[in-house]
Amino acid sequence: MTDGLTRIVHTPPSAHLIDILPPGVVLYGADGAALTQALRYWSRKVIGVDFMGPLSEIPPAEILESVDVVLYAEGEKELIKNFHRLPRRRVLCRIPSGSGLFDSIKLVASLNIVPDLLQNLEEISPEQALDVVRYYLHHRALQVPIEPFHSILSRLVLSQNLDLWEMARYNPDHFVFLDAEGNVGLSYEDLADKRFLGTIHQDPVSWKKSEVYRDLSRFLNELPQTHPECLACPFFFFCRGYMRYKRGECMTLTAVLEELRQASVEIYELRELFADVGQLPAQLEVEEGSRSRTANPQNRDIRDEPV
Repeated sequence: MTDGLTRIVHTPPSAHLIDILPPGVVLYGADGAALTQALRYWSRKVIGVDFMGPLSEIPPAEILESVDVVLYAEGEKELIKNFHRLPRRRVLCRIPSGSGLFDSIKLVASLNIVPDLLQNLEEISPEQALDVVRYYLHHRALQVPIEPFHSILSRLVLSQNLDLWEMARYNPDHFVFLDAEGNVGLSYEDLADKRFLGTIHQDPVSWKKSEVYRDLSRFLNELPQTHPECLACPFFFFCRGYMRYKRGECMTLTAVLEELRQASVEIYELRELFADVGQLPAQLEVEEGSRSRTANPQNRDIRDEPV
């Protein structure tokens, strides 16, 4: 890639692709044997694995210990049956939407695996999302963060910016996705729909001429005119129109952000109170959290400590 930008590239475990890629590769696929071979051969290039196959075929845990792992599990039974196969850290699990969402979240968290709802947040009702947020905020026995709520709350408490486009890995300047032929997309969904920016063999500058890139640029440039309500939203600095682009509305995200904003205010006030008396309890110390692809599970009550 010759445009001077550093990108994380998601690729299937194909030698003809990995050979030409710089370090910063995320391998994906359902073939555990092929992923294992690629991890062993190109270990210095690989930073993560998105595993989409049956967990009975996941690469050995000792190989996965040095990379970030995202699971696309079929359901709770599969996770429980194959829990012994998983690495003991750096594991995040995408949770599918549905009526059993809340129970799935609780089970995944009980296994010390970080649940993540960002990729399908637009498919979840505000009521479902708020149930999960309140569980995350107030359940004292919770040992792991729940994403994306953990990262959002961290940034709110620390008054730091956060871009949902970046969190969702939907920015062609920083993330791209390849299929087996080397076609480049903005996401796994775009690859499946054959919405390509171009190919990995082209100069990335040429990708900007694709219809996919132009559609995204047009949406962002015209957002103030087409959705002026977005600019008036108190959470625009987080969303920047992402939910409008993905779903067309943002009721769920707005409800979630308001709940997390209230929690951040409570945490800030507690910290100020203890700071006034000259001693800040350890559970109120705030460090910068990171959603990225990793997590550092801690035994804490999130009402007192956001990270």
